Amino acid sequence: MMLSQLKKKYRQLIPEWFREWIIKIIIIPAKKINVVYLWKSKKIKQEIIRYYEQDVAMSEEQRAVVDFLKENPLSMFPLKFPEVGMCQVYNDPERDLRYVLFYGKRLYMKRTMTRLEIQRSYQNLICEQSSNSPHCYFTDDFFVENGDVVIDAGTAEGNFALTIIEKVKKIYLFETDPEWIESLEATFEPWKDKVVVFNKFISDNDEGQNISLDTVLGDDDPVSFIKADIEGAEIEMLRGMEKILSRKSDMKLVLCTYHHQSDEENLTNMLVQKGFSVQPSAGYMILFDDPEFQPPYLRRGLIRARKCIK
Repeated sequence: MMLSQLKKKYRQLIPEWFREWIIKIIIIPAKKINVVYLWKSKKIKQEIIRYYEQDVAMSEEQRAVVDFLKENPLSMFPLKFPEVGMCQVYNDPERDLRYVLFYGKRLYMKRTMTRLEIQRSYQNLICEQSSNSPHCYFTDDFFVENGDVVIDAGTAEGNFALTIIEKVKKIYLFETDPEWIESLEATFEPWKDKVVVFNKFISDNDEGQNISLDTVLGDDDPVSFIKADIEGAEIEMLRGMEKILSRKSDMKLVLCTYHHQSDEENLTNMLVQKGFSVQPSAGYMILFDDPEFQPPYLRRGLIRARKCIK
């Protein structure tokens, strides 16, 4: 039985109140007192500090990470986030689905998520998109504009798409986790005339569950904004959208680069060759659970690319 099936069976058989009790009373405290984990995280933290303090050319951003690690536990996001309280979780009796209010709009969650899991997920969404986060998609001069045709690759719960839904002319949502599809269809029901949902893997081929963006769009809507957070498959995505990238039209891309150590360099090189100007996000992420984790340790969260046709 696959892991996803086991998780589903677990949620079906174990009452929600008991699952939340396990999380609060057993899992969270166990993580905090796990001696092996604490030893490993302390060792990794010391390695990072030692590595960068030996580098006399350390940048201000790298220095900020080192200073943070000296005073705080090891974290994927080595920075202080604003405090985010527990949100209210609502129930839609017609759909039998739970949702939170995300900037005034209903953001539906997976049917299998407990109330506590939803609240923690909401906190993470707010923090990772705060202005000081290396995972923040937008800046003051890089954002989705009115009338844009958008691709949201790796939609998950749909927070990115929901933020911009009233601006866009059309948006294509790609999500590989089938559990999210029901929630996405509920969230974007009010805008279903301009939302297309795909339960597909974006790649450079059209085999099985894979699909390329050139195949999806063909010569239709001129895409003007693409966001991708697809577990390290961003390079395959670019290879499968040669027609889109070669169009003589203004275009912006925001691509996550934290999945692999080499993603920032490889994705930047590919886009520069296609005529894009590229800038990394500010700050760094630390993917200390990644098997590839090695010097220089710190990874940019994403890159922002822009092609301007004059």
